[in-house]
Amino acid sequence: MDYSVHVCFATGQPDANLLPILNSKNKLEKVIMLTTPSKTREAEWLKNALCNEVPVEIVPLHGDLDINEINEVLVDLLSEYEGRVIVNITGGTKLMAVGAFSVCASLNVPFFYSDLQSFKQYYFEEFPLKLDRPHSVETIGPEIMETRRYLNIFLKARGFQPSDIQEWGNFSDQEKKYADFIMHKCTAERKQQLMSGVKSLNKAAAEVFNEKSTLQAPVELTDELNWFLDELTEYGWVKYEKKSSELKGRLKFANKEIAGFLAGRWFEQYCAKLVKDLGLPIRVFHGEVDKEGVRNELDVIFLLNGKIHLIEVKTANLKNEQKAQDVLYKLDSLRKNLGGYSAKVCLISLEKISPAAKARASEGNIVCIQGIAGAEDEIKRQLKNWLNE
Repeated sequence: MDYSVHVCFATGQPDANLLPILNSKNKLEKVIMLTTPSKTREAEWLKNALCNEVPVEIVPLHGDLDINEINEVLVDLLSEYEGRVIVNITGGTKLMAVGAFSVCASLNVPFFYSDLQSFKQYYFEEFPLKLDRPHSVETIGPEIMETRRYLNIFLKARGFQPSDIQEWGNFSDQEKKYADFIMHKCTAERKQQLMSGVKSLNKAAAEVFNEKSTLQAPVELTDELNWFLDELTEYGWVKYEKKSSELKGRLKFANKEIAGFLAGRWFEQYCAKLVKDLGLPIRVFHGEVDKEGVRNELDVIFLLNGKIHLIEVKTANLKNEQKAQDVLYKLDSLRKNLGGYSAKVCLISLEKISPAAKARASEGNIVCIQGIAGAEDEIKRQLKNWLNE
C-alpha cells in the first residue's frame, strides 16, 4: 500500500526517523512528528534537516509520561489521514511506542519498526495482527547513506550547520608524487631528516595560507629544510630567497592553493585516499560545521554501516601536551554531538603523541594512529582494525 503521511516521534537518535523517510518509495505528502517538551530541540533540528525533502509538522505534547494524551493525539491524527498514513514506532519513549502500538492495533492503522543495526524495516499492515511475523520486511539501501545530500541532512538533524561539504577528489600526478615521497618512498634512515624538513615547510606554508596578502614567510634554512627543498625543486611550488643583508631568508610559494596543500591538506587528502583504497562501499568527504557558534573543520568524514566515522588528521607536532589535549577534546566533543557512542573517531598523526595524550584518547574511545611517516601499509592495517571494531 502507498503511504503519503508518516507519523513519528522526536528522538535523540534522528536516524530512526530520517532513514525511513529518505527510503520511502513514495512521494510523501508530509511528516507529522509528536514531541515531548524534552525533545523540542531535536524536533526542530529534524524539521530543518528535511526542509528541502518533505514538509514536517511538529505536534507538541504537554508531558513526557501522559499515555492518555499520546493516545488522544494519535487517534485524532490517524482518523484525519485514514487510508494514507503509517506510524513509525521506532523513536520516542517506550511509553510512546506502547501508546502507538495500542492505537494502531485498535484502529487497524499500519505501523513499522526500524532496526538500525540491520537497516531493516519491519512492516505490520494486516489486521488482526500476527505478531509472530511482520507483513513485510524492507532493507534500507546503503546508497542512501553514501551521498553528500544524506550527509548534510544527517548533520543538520543533529543541530549542525554544514558548510561546503565536498567529496575528496584524487591527487594530481604532482601531488601524488609529493605524498608518495613522504609516505611511501622515504627510507627509515631519512625519516628524521624528512620530518624536520616537513615541519619547517608546514609552518611556513600555514603562515602564508592564513595571511591574506602575502605569498612568502620568513624561515631559517636548516640542513634538513635545504635537503627537503632540493627534492621539491622540480615541482615549482616553492623557492627559498635571501638577500645578503638579511639574517633570515624566506620561502616564496607559487600561490595560496599550493600553500594550503603543503600546510597539511596533502596529508588529509592522503588519508582520505587510503580509506577509499580499502574498497568499502562509501564516499569520503570533508568540510566545516557550525553548532551553536562553535565552528569545526572535518578533515575526513564518511558514513559506514549507519555510523558516522570522523578522522582528524595532523601533521603538526602533537608531543606538546596542550596541543594534543585540544585536539582530543575537539574529537570527543564531536563524537558525542554526532552520534554518541555510535559515532567512531580516529586521530592520525604524522608524528608520535605523548603517552599521556594516548591514554586520554583511549579513555574517550578515540583510536590513535601515530608516528606513521613512511608507513603506508601500517596505516592501512590500523584503519582496517578501527573500521572492523
